[in-house]
Amino acid sequence: MAFIEARSGGPPDVPVSASLPCEVPVPRAYLTIQLRNHHAQGTPVLAHTLVRLDVGPQQHTRQTDANGLITFVYDTAADFANLAVNAELTDPSRLWVGQSNTGVLNQLTVIVAGQFQLRVEVYTDKPGVGLMAWPHAWTVGLNLARASTPPGGAPANANIPFVANGAVPPADEINNHLLDCASAHQLTVPFIGFLTTSTVELWTEGNPRVVGDLDAANDDATYRKIAANGIRLLVTRRGATLRVRFVFRFPQVMIVGEGTHFEYATGLASKYRNALANPTGLRWVVATQYDVTPILQVSDNLNIRHWQTNAWINHANQRQRVQTALTENLVNHGVQFDATNAGHWNAALLAYGAFEAVVFNNPHPGYGLHMCEVMGLTAHGGVRFKNGKAISVYSFGYGVALSVPARAPFVNHAQPTHYATQRSFVRGNGVGELNYQNLHTDAVNLQFAPAHTTPLALTITGAFRYANGQAIDPAWYGLVGEMPADTVDHYRSNVNTVGLQGYLMRCYRYHGPLVLKPGGWLFVNGSSNWDAMLTAGYSIHHAGANHAVPAMTNLANWPAHASYFVHYRTNFTSTDHHPSWYSDPAFNPHEPNINNARTFGRQY
Repeated sequence: MAFIEARSGGPPDVPVSASLPCEVPVPRAYLTIQLRNHHAQGTPVLAHTLVRLDVGPQQHTRQTDANGLITFVYDTAADFANLAVNAELTDPSRLWVGQSNTGVLNQLTVIVAGQFQLRVEVYTDKPGVGLMAWPHAWTVGLNLARASTPPGGAPANANIPFVANGAVPPADEINNHLLDCASAHQLTVPFIGFLTTSTVELWTEGNPRVVGDLDAANDDATYRKIAANGIRLLVTRRGATLRVRFVFRFPQVMIVGEGTHFEYATGLASKYRNALANPTGLRWVVATQYDVTPILQVSDNLNIRHWQTNAWINHANQRQRVQTALTENLVNHGVQFDATNAGHWNAALLAYGAFEAVVFNNPHPGYGLHMCEVMGLTAHGGVRFKNGKAISVYSFGYGVALSVPARAPFVNHAQPTHYATQRSFVRGNGVGELNYQNLHTDAVNLQFAPAHTTPLALTITGAFRYANGQAIDPAWYGLVGEMPADTVDHYRSNVNTVGLQGYLMRCYRYHGPLVLKPGGWLFVNGSSNWDAMLTAGYSIHHAGANHAVPAMTNLANWPAHASYFVHYRTNFTSTDHHPSWYSDPAFNPHEPNINNARTFGRQY
């Protein structure tokens, strides 16, 4: 009374009994098992397939017949009642398994299937840093989009959620997720706006593989890249382990001349911080400064107007806003960037690679030529002779009013300065000098010939006078009541500082294309008064030769045109007098006039 044998095929067509000559025939019982394929449409039979079957204590390897059948022969049906049945395909490229129980049946079906393990990572290439795991906090709720198609079946779509791993900071990851063998799985991360240089990396059984546009196969896995930086996987072997890493590269924009509070840069970074949302996903924002500000020196207590609502905000923590942006898609260059210095442009290219766009964002005349009283503010109202007729305190490098002894050396002699600001852009060899020689009465229209961009040594007496034309009396300069009898309310420059703006623009347009990718854009967001200068080509003398620089195009109103518009309202930009970066925290500059600002640009 026991198991007799296992054979390929089904039971006999008619009852069969075993007998010996002159003996009474002995009846037999048959357990017939049919193997079916879970991974094919309609779960068809597995014909002519080698399979190992465990029925209770019996373990036998047999090949199925054309109908997917294997039969176990017993003395009686009671011998195989209520036994566990386990099946495993012995083909090392499949190893699929199935389970069942005989119960009181003598015919049963076992459906075999297999799953493989998948690990998924998301990385990005951060300018100046390199590859980094995608922080979970950047896109909470991120899913891996999956479209799975079984053989002969229709695709079924589903999402696999990413979870935070144990890294610091936590990064998005899918670990040991099981997917069906034999189905074709198309996997994508639903980011938008990424570059075509983004890649997919794959490891099979720990071995790195090259994922291309054509099918390749290793370790029982077939794979290729698909659109939208995705991957198509078809794995046949149960228990296979695959690791997929999506590496996303995003456009990067360089801001030339960001203010010391990073107001434009943080606004732009916020606009482009979401890789899942428009406008066009994530972009890296690399902020450069002429006057470098350590982040811990950015104010954490400002009274400003909110850049979106115009609501007044007391004690605004701009430092925290910058620090938050720096943990996301803002990159701080951190060292001085002088747009007139070819070495600084080359250093940026080496640090970050080429850019999709470079923006000189200056919708109001400025860039160090702020409408401020020299050596501090007065209490006598508005500013006359704007647009370059007043010169920044930073030409001499002091942010506060000086005592009479402290300022005396500047009155008639060019002297080394206190703060390391504006540097050789307006000074050379540690003494005050501007890179132009035009008088304030010269009609220059912001465009200067190379001969007019040579250094001019500065002294207080030589550079400034009262706005009414009177010479400055050193006995009054910088003191309370310095404006005689309140008949004047501002200093006036003896030289045309707008010429310095023109010189800067010439250098920016000449050097800027160096850091652009082919097809990249060089932008200037600036005053409509700059149209004549920026829409004309010119020749610049550099490195011992003259170089032709092509014209830019007046593209559109700045708010209406570019991806790089951010409407910011703070006490860092203004049409009223601007106390530069040493503003009193309660200073109210009113609304910056950017409505007439234009976007000028050229594609290279």
